[in-house]
Amino acid sequence: MAILLVALTFYYGANHFANPLWHSLMGDLVPEDMRGRYFAQRSRLMNVANFVALVCAGLLLRFAKDHGHIGAASLPSF
Repeated sequence: MAILLVALTFYYGANHFANPLWHSLMGDLVPEDMRGRYFAQRSRLMNVANFVALVCAGLLLRFAKDHGHIGAASLPSF
């Protein structure tokens, strides 16, 4: 449990340091008048990709259960 907490702390801590750099980079790359449309399309695409991945993971678990395998062990490779 302690390893998980340390890993999560590192993950979120690194994210807090990277966020300002990401926003600055995106501000330089995407023109101001296109930012809203760009980030809306990006968000829409990421949500669709997340949903497809969720459905595929569920199907993989169902397939593994139906065939007597431990499906959760297959998910990290997915």
